[in-house]
Amino acid sequence: MRTPHWLNTTYHHMIASYLKNKKDKKLIIFTGLKRSGNHAIINWIIGQEPGVIGFYNDLPIEKSMFKGQMESHFSIVKTKFPASVICSYEDKLPKDVFSNKNINHIKKTFGHFQSIIKIILIRDPFNYFSSRMHHHNNIKLFSDNPETLLDNINKWKIYARTIIMDKNIHNYLFINYNDWVLNLQYRKKISTLIGVKFNDIRFLEQSKYGKGSSFQMNNREFLSRWKKSRNLKIYKDIFKDKELIELYTQLFTELEGVNEFLTNC
Repeated sequence: MRTPHWLNTTYHHMIASYLKNKKDKKLIIFTGLKRSGNHAIINWIIGQEPGVIGFYNDLPIEKSMFKGQMESHFSIVKTKFPASVICSYEDKLPKDVFSNKNINHIKKTFGHFQSIIKIILIRDPFNYFSSRMHHHNNIKLFSDNPETLLDNINKWKIYARTIIMDKNIHNYLFINYNDWVLNLQYRKKISTLIGVKFNDIRFLEQSKYGKGSSFQMNNREFLSRWKKSRNLKIYKDIFKDKELIELYTQLFTELEGVNEFLTNC
């Protein structure tokens, strides 16, 4: 039987109250563009956190923490360990997500944190835009509303520029989705930087969030998924943007077949 909405909300408010009164806890603020692997990585992180976890997904900036999707992991055993609050933002600009104003808003709900980890996720543009276009038939959406596609392109470039230019300024933790999927040592490094004991228990587990992620972690085919879009004019036009290509080459290992594709754009 499905839990009534009011009861579910009450439960999450109780968890939030517990977290606010918990002195030893950390905040993980996570931002990424939709279809970048956000939910797979957060699900993987949750599997490594030993303490009580409050996960707040797809949050609006400076709005109620209970407006998005909520997931809590609570047990008496978990209370022995430091707790974690994970706040995830999608399609938002990093400067807004990590602003003092937004962080202070989070603190109003959960109190003081011993540490704050700011994570920015990025996926290579070829697979990102292909996935974005084919999800819920967004090809038609982008064709009918070119300003929406342009907004997505500009946001991807902002994420890329932030990673390249701000690496040693704001102490952000950047996650390259491609490397995270393919490289075990890279995942171990990320776990160390987050401050958890590494395990891959949830690496093969699909998150219930994300509205139907098609990612399968037991193969490398996701690196070639862009090819199903390569003959679409609207897709090819994206990669006439020279700045986008330059940013891609600075952040990612070259994808097989991309150079030939770019030659024919």
